[in-house]
Amino acid sequence: MDPTESKHAAEMTQERDKAVRLFTYLKELCALRTTQVRNIESYDQVFWLCDLPRHKLCRSTIWRLTDPSSPDSEQHADPWIETISPY
Repeated sequence: MDPTESKHAAEMTQERDKAVRLFTYLKELCALRTTQVRNIESYDQVFWLCDLPRHKLCRSTIWRLTDPSSPDSEQHADPWIETISPY
């Protein structure tokens, strides 16, 4: 390995270290700003995804994940819940 390659490898290692430290900082900052819910008993209402009505105007990604025979099982949509107004 010549000196140029060695210098380049050292620079890449430093850049990687900076990137790792940046993302570690951002992850920890996000954790400080986010409250983790460990108990839902204090909530007034809880809506479970399994309680969504099975209707043609209401779809959920969770159904495709749990029911491979679902007509939408091959589609990969981003929304977890989608409702369509009949009007």
